[in-house]
Amino acid sequence: MLSFFVVMLLASNQNSFGLTSNPKIRCIDKEKQALLKFKEALIDDGDALSSWGNENNEKECCQWRGVECNNQTGHVAVLNLSTWSLTGKISPSFLELQHLEYLDLSENNFGGDYTPISNHHLENVSSLQYLSLGGNYNLSGGNLEWLSYFPLLRHLDLSMVDLSEATNWLELVSDNLPLLEYLNVSDCYLPNQVPPTHPLNSSLYLTVVDLSNNHMSSLIPEAFGKMISLVHLNLAYNDFVGRIPKSFANLSRLESLELKWSHVTEQVSVVLDKLSGSEKSLQILNFDSNQLIGTLPDFTRFSSLRELYLGGNKLTGAFPKSFRHVLPNLVVLEFYGNQISGMLPDLTAFPLLTRLDLSNNSLNGTIDKSIGQFYKIEHLDTSLNSLEGIISESHFSNLSSLKYLDFSHNQLIFNISSSWIPPFQLDVIRLESCKLGPDFPEWLRNQHNFSELDISGAGISGVVPNWFWDLPPNLVYIDISRNQMKGLVPDLSSAVSLFKINLSSNCFTGQIPRLPSRFTGLDLSKNFFSGSISFICAITGPMTWYVDLSSNQLSGGLPNCWEPFHALQMINLANNTLSGELPRSFGNFLNLKALQLSNNNFSGELPESLKNCPRLIIMDLGGNKFTGKIQPWLGSHIPNLMILSIRSNKFYGDVPRDICLLNSLRVLDFSQNDLSGKLPPCFDNFSALVQRDYSAKETADFAFYSTAYLGLYWFNGKDKNGGTKEDSDS
Repeated sequence: MLSFFVVMLLASNQNSFGLTSNPKIRCIDKEKQALLKFKEALIDDGDALSSWGNENNEKECCQWRGVECNNQTGHVAVLNLSTWSLTGKISPSFLELQHLEYLDLSENNFGGDYTPISNHHLENVSSLQYLSLGGNYNLSGGNLEWLSYFPLLRHLDLSMVDLSEATNWLELVSDNLPLLEYLNVSDCYLPNQVPPTHPLNSSLYLTVVDLSNNHMSSLIPEAFGKMISLVHLNLAYNDFVGRIPKSFANLSRLESLELKWSHVTEQVSVVLDKLSGSEKSLQILNFDSNQLIGTLPDFTRFSSLRELYLGGNKLTGAFPKSFRHVLPNLVVLEFYGNQISGMLPDLTAFPLLTRLDLSNNSLNGTIDKSIGQFYKIEHLDTSLNSLEGIISESHFSNLSSLKYLDFSHNQLIFNISSSWIPPFQLDVIRLESCKLGPDFPEWLRNQHNFSELDISGAGISGVVPNWFWDLPPNLVYIDISRNQMKGLVPDLSSAVSLFKINLSSNCFTGQIPRLPSRFTGLDLSKNFFSGSISFICAITGPMTWYVDLSSNQLSGGLPNCWEPFHALQMINLANNTLSGELPRSFGNFLNLKALQLSNNNFSGELPESLKNCPRLIIMDLGGNKFTGKIQPWLGSHIPNLMILSIRSNKFYGDVPRDICLLNSLRVLDFSQNDLSGKLPPCFDNFSALVQRDYSAKETADFAFYSTAYLGLYWFNGKDKNGGTKEDSDS
């Protein structure tokens, strides 16, 4: 809605300037020279300004790309260089264009300080009505006092321009721009000094205000409630605290209010009361990820509401009985990450729904077959609830627009015929922990466009059909773990978009196949793969950070080709029959956090290159044939170790004093080696060590679960806060 409004405003502005493309109109020579000087200050690698000639060019400047002139006077009225990939400085020569009404330099990469323009007779361009510098993130806007030279401005876009010096920006805008209709100062590093009240001269005209993504931590200013012509107000992605000002009741024309990702703490019913003035006009209400409390209120009075976002709050209780009668125009309903309980509401009164997200609540009961009538729905997410019952073809009968389906983490049982052909082509399929098996779901054979597939823990057994491995070319993420799938995994190297692969906890056999060369996460653990791991040498992607091949039947030595793995954070090769010495290239992992090689047949001394892994938290080398002395660099170069196990090897000699530098240790296991001498006295100072003895199994379990925690967000769908795995921090 907001973008549509902006496009319409832009079009109406341009059409109102009396522009021309008539080749008979001759441009003013003084203005032509000003444009050429303006060009000289720019770097135009893309040759976007190739039509801008020189003094000998017969082509009139009114016909140059991005330049439009008034059809009566020939003066340059419009200069539009938006999204031309230009760099360099904004030359003040454009100030010679005294009749300029429209200036758009947005979405380029201009740098430097815009404020020197204030020293070059800005009154010359006082006719300017449209100014857009947005998207030039290297540009500084100074203190904004130069705005006083543009009293006719109706549209001002400074998004992403550095405005950290503009301590009184609100006063400057309201005092100097009485005709302003559109203001975008999003992502501008605005200072925190937002006055709570201020008499606003622009209150009769301002219709769009975007203050998003400035991380301001003040109260929400009362001043916005005095902008009585406001239609769109975006305050999202700030740190506003407290409550909604009572003055917001004055906003009788408000169509959209966005305050997501702030810290608004208030009863949701009170928020609606403070928006009473916009009961007939409000179409978009977005309070995602705040701290709203209370039960779901009656939304009846907001009859025009089209998009309602209340996800990530602290709402409780069940849907009110009146819910199905209140929002006939509803397109988006997003209540994820609350504590809403009870049954799913009857949604048949909302035939226009395109997005429904009720995930991560406490809903129970069944999903009614009537949901299959939402022929416009594209995004359907009821994951992380306690829903149960049978899902049949009827639930999807008319969902021809569906692109995103997430029923994961419920107790739903799919009872779908093998001959069923879905009416949709899904982009995202997330059905983790739903009951799809025991047979492989044949309906997936008709899905050709999905980029994500998660059918982990779905009770599927038997051999995976060959057709399944003909993966879509745009597939990014696949998780079929925790089933009982069997068979050979074919060559997957042609799936060039596939970045995250989880086939763990199945019954796959044979050698590990060729894989895409640029994956980021790989989990093949707990299968029956055999042979070498030489496939790893074909991996060239610099972003591979997770590799888990544990609990298979892999054998042979480690290849010496680990140099490209700069981003590797976790590697688990435990519980195989791998042997030989660790190659030198195996240790140069600057970002490595977990190294698990336990229960193999590795031998030789630890390569000194392992000391180049300063971020290691877990090092489990137990149950091998490593030999040599315990090296001091384990303590001096890897200071963050929490788990260190070298049990059941052939290490000998004294324990070096440098081990005492490991102040974060939780597990230390040196048992079943040939160590001699006395323990360093500083062992008494390991305050972080749990005061009990760990068995070998407990040590391994602790290491396993710690590693699993570190890698959780790649392979476990949504977290308990409703965020996706991409939102988590490793």
